[in-house]
Amino acid sequence: MRKTCPAACALLVCPGRVMEIPALVQSLDLSREDDVPSLDWLAASAEAPDSFWSALFEFVRERGPPLRSRPGKPQDLYHDAVLRHVATNRPALVWYERSTARSLSYAALDARASACAAAWAQRGAKAGAPIALVLPLGPAFVVALAAALRLGLCVSVLEPAGPHALAARLEALGPAHVVVDPEDPPPLGDFDALVLPLVENGPALRAPPYGYAPDEPCARLFSPLRAPLLVPVDLPAARALEDALRDAVFAYRIGPGDALAAPDFPMQQHMPALLLSTWLAGATFVHLRKTDLEEDPTLLEPSPITVFGVAPAVAAHLRRKPARLARLRHVFRSVDEPLDWIGHNEFVKKNDLARVPVSNVLVDAASGGCLLFSTRRPGSSNARALPAPGRPYLLLDAGGSGEPAVGATGVFVPLPGKEGFFILASLGAESLYGSTLPPRRAARVYPASEVTARVSTLPGVVGAAVVPAPTGEPGARWAFLLVVFTGASDVPEKDVSALVSRTIREDLGDDFLPDRVFVFPLFPRRVGKELDLDWCHRQYSSGILLRKAESPVFRDLTALRAQMLGT
Repeated sequence: MRKTCPAACALLVCPGRVMEIPALVQSLDLSREDDVPSLDWLAASAEAPDSFWSALFEFVRERGPPLRSRPGKPQDLYHDAVLRHVATNRPALVWYERSTARSLSYAALDARASACAAAWAQRGAKAGAPIALVLPLGPAFVVALAAALRLGLCVSVLEPAGPHALAARLEALGPAHVVVDPEDPPPLGDFDALVLPLVENGPALRAPPYGYAPDEPCARLFSPLRAPLLVPVDLPAARALEDALRDAVFAYRIGPGDALAAPDFPMQQHMPALLLSTWLAGATFVHLRKTDLEEDPTLLEPSPITVFGVAPAVAAHLRRKPARLARLRHVFRSVDEPLDWIGHNEFVKKNDLARVPVSNVLVDAASGGCLLFSTRRPGSSNARALPAPGRPYLLLDAGGSGEPAVGATGVFVPLPGKEGFFILASLGAESLYGSTLPPRRAARVYPASEVTARVSTLPGVVGAAVVPAPTGEPGARWAFLLVVFTGASDVPEKDVSALVSRTIREDLGDDFLPDRVFVFPLFPRRVGKELDLDWCHRQYSSGILLRKAESPVFRDLTALRAQMLGT
């Protein structure tokens, strides 16, 4: 028998009355799969967001050291995320070096970030200047991010990548300053002259932390969820702070003394939002890599982790080598990742998580944080999703008319945006995440144009196209296949395939690698000078390309064309 969560009945959603944040949070905690939550407050938070945000700020104020930021006032991100926790002696960051845990307290983070900020200020870094952090996730990135917020810089997050990918992103950003790991600097080209040093010791910056205007960008980020990929998105400071506070309370359920880890979550999609949520809550961010777990399966058992983001590869590892997290009280997964119910249930059973609440999120750091979140159920394996509180949205017709959805299924469009890509299907008071409209890697756009542009310049290659193909695997996963045309070249196909994969890995990065590479000794059809992508998709998907490549007639025609046209 289905039952309604009784705690939800006490929610205050009437006009003129203050929303009670603890009751709202409690309404999301369910004990069974067939429990029905009462979520009228969620629609009210989107329709009247000012009341929701006022209640949230008051709730945060009552729970810990006071925030300096207020709605409509200057946003002191550094004070609220770092400085107000300095007296607690809690770690802001835990990471691992050769299976040994290292930590950086909030006080130590403040000292290092202030020293960095002072050194940067001496080199001309001023509030509002754009800065690119070309760093992997780790202690250097954490210090650099804090230093940038201390000075009031506009932060861009760039994972180190191949020179072609990195150059394109730096060109699109046009940063005034760049920060890299001095022990492993990436190729920066002309941007090398803009590098600021990472300083561990030195005098602290005397000026107080910078207060961003509410609409002033504190970050300029590339969103892997939005096309085109090389157009950065400005994130206003107020949005960054509000969403990070909200996500800490509603999505991650973290507070002082908690420790959050999310190994193998894509950095470009989740940072700096995930880190800001953790710090604003006064919690500890645990930087744990999947390779750390593979090298030492026992790392999780003594860890301080209380909130654990589980990526598919980590779940697969923990199915093979289970661990016991004694302090764990919440597991979350990214709802856009393919969900294998059988595999997830095996992961829950083998790691003794049947009583640990599980929830879903969909994060876009360039938007501020969570676009979607969900209720929590013990050991649950589901694709439930809800629009994040406090932000207006539309549910539009999935047919692309731009009109509101007339049925229970539609495309989720967070406002003030005009486009949506994620399909939600109503399930009573909740919704089910139904994948994306166009084919993607989870919710992320595959960088097809960058891949084909680079591959098409290789010797012996006369064209390339990316063809998405459904895999038929659980979770409606798509595979991205790179179709390479070599014309009349006599280079063996396996050599071309190896060259293509090596070039993508070295010049762009591992994230750009397709699922498979197929080489065809044929010429592609073109429209003008451009490859006819629709033709490529039809020819590959129908099997015609393969039959042509195996046909002696088409091989002879290809050689004849090359002789006549000199291509």
